[in-house]
Amino acid sequence: MTRTYLQTSQYEQLSNIRRWQIHAGSNHFCFNGHCITGRNLSGAIIVICLISLTSIIWLVFELPILMKEFNNSSLWILIIGFLLILYTYIYFFRSMCTDPGIIQRPSSIERTILRRKLNLDKIKSNDLNNLMYDIKINNILIKCKYCVTCQMIRPPRSSHCAICSNCISILDHHCPFLSTCIGMRNYRFFILFLIFLLQTQLFLFATSLIKILIYINDRLFSQSIIPSIPSYFILIITACSALYTCNLLGYQCMISSRGLTTREDDKGIYMNENPFNTNSWFINLARKLCTSLPPSAYGAHRLVNQTEYRLIKDNV
Repeated sequence: MTRTYLQTSQYEQLSNIRRWQIHAGSNHFCFNGHCITGRNLSGAIIVICLISLTSIIWLVFELPILMKEFNNSSLWILIIGFLLILYTYIYFFRSMCTDPGIIQRPSSIERTILRRKLNLDKIKSNDLNNLMYDIKINNILIKCKYCVTCQMIRPPRSSHCAICSNCISILDHHCPFLSTCIGMRNYRFFILFLIFLLQTQLFLFATSLIKILIYINDRLFSQSIIPSIPSYFILIITACSALYTCNLLGYQCMISSRGLTTREDDKGIYMNENPFNTNSWFINLARKLCTSLPPSAYGAHRLVNQTEYRLIKDNV
């Protein structure tokens, strides 16, 4: 019996391949797979430019006046403003660059076993989109759909994102402002980003309004308009964005307290019975926001050994 072996150079090349290098979806990867973003980054660039522009204008034009007027509290204004802006950036990038819960596509062997088990060869290609698999959770029957793109039965509460071309565990929605999916692993960072963003917007709005009132008291109203142009700009931007952020944060808290995701609420999936609702808004929120963060099941930065490479290279 003759055996075939990979050449030494092929083994050396395979030993340096990481999972993100053979990823079948549409994501972008940075820092050797530790940073995962969506395909189109235009929304995230616009958001970060607005945050940066508003913060720079506040630091350059508003902060010096406020520190001069409030000698005793000037240090607190600086510290609070700096920390709010800093944590807004931190949770923006954490929610944007964290693996949302990408489900690894099955290997060629696993796909073959699944096709035989479900007799997929006898099902028309148009009917595969409607293929369901029933599973019971908390004595409630739920349906798991077959994903034609990933060629697998999706776990409960998972869905396929057409933009990123991935199946995501507990997919909430694809956020165009973060240019990534919001799922099981980055949902809490998304909520924290909204909380700090709202606090930052309100803080900048309040301090800019105070500066305008100071100018009006010290000068005639007509003389205070031109020096207050940066303040009026901040007021308009923060007021409009704060209304949207507050509405979004309130909606997310409402559906989370009911044990739902945005996708489930939009489609009315659990209108009658929700197997994931504990009937306690506090426990529902705690499960989503306070439990330990599960490790990345996909592991984009992990090295792929020779056996794994041969099994999954057909998916690329």
